[in-house]
Amino acid sequence: MCIVKMVNDPYKNESSVFNLINYALTDKRYNRPVRYYGGYNVDISRAAEQIMLVKQHFQKMDGREMRHFIVSFDEDITPYDAYIMGWQIAAYYAHRYQIVFGVHEDTENLHIHFVFNTVSFVDGLKYSGSYSDMYKLNAYVNKTYNEYTGSVQHRM
Repeated sequence: MCIVKMVNDPYKNESSVFNLINYALTDKRYNRPVRYYGGYNVDISRAAEQIMLVKQHFQKMDGREMRHFIVSFDEDITPYDAYIMGWQIAAYYAHRYQIVFGVHEDTENLHIHFVFNTVSFVDGLKYSGSYSDMYKLNAYVNKTYNEYTGSVQHRM
């Protein structure tokens, strides 16, 4: 089973975009990049810059700049399995938003940080973050987890 937590911080300025992406992609235990990471619609090495360019293009530089959610696992899965699921989970928002993720192995509880732009690169509309979307995301994540772990166990 996995748990999805939406972090409700405001992330209201440009420096928070850079800091949050850096946080998601850094292993705090060793102060180095995480081993497993990915993203859609951005070059990871320039993700913050590219996200800011989309915001500037659509003139959406106000309000919440980023959304941040965490998926943690309560069973033993490998960091590589979390990485594969990270790609699948990130795909949930990839059709409209720039998104990056990093698998964190720096605590007892393996988890993935996901960070995405609140401005759609498709049409410039801002992500609303409704309870309905959170419910759908949670269902999608759990379905992805169950399908993936079931297929891994089936192969063994």
